[in-house]
Amino acid sequence: GAIADTLPSSDLTVVIGGASVGDHDHARPAIRDLGGELVFEKVALRPGKPTWFARIGGTLILGLPGNPASAMVCARLFMRPLLDKLCGRDPEPSTRTVVARTRTPLSANGARETYLRAAVASDERGQVWAHAAARQDSSLISIFAAAPALIVRAQDAPEIAEGALVDVLCP
Repeated sequence: GAIADTLPSSDLTVVIGGASVGDHDHARPAIRDLGGELVFEKVALRPGKPTWFARIGGTLILGLPGNPASAMVCARLFMRPLLDKLCGRDPEPSTRTVVARTRTPLSANGARETYLRAAVASDERGQVWAHAAARQDSSLISIFAAAPALIVRAQDAPEIAEGALVDVLCP
């Protein structure tokens, strides 16, 4: 299959889609069938819960969700630092956040760390502001054109008012 074909010549294989547990999600069973070791099978993130990571021999395999926004967020969180590390670069700058004030109130967060697509800008005084996109549906990719940053909300974070400080992962 397609995954097996990449193994002899790849340090990293990225699989997008087929990552969840539905009838048509075959990626993780394929890894097991190839004798792979699943390092983790899901993450406590929103969007991106079905993200997984495996090893087969010397090849690392990152499984990203099929929903476009979920795949993009998890590529930013997992693939970019992994590629930095594989290329001998420090992965820390790709995961560094800045502190901004939110332009909108944010509701309380659930049991998963959440990444809200957002636009970031500075005002005339140099204050950085983050404006969360009104729609956060993980099937929407167009949001990233206007909102390329990610507001980071910790697990079980309380509701916050407009003007509160938030951590933002910038592009």
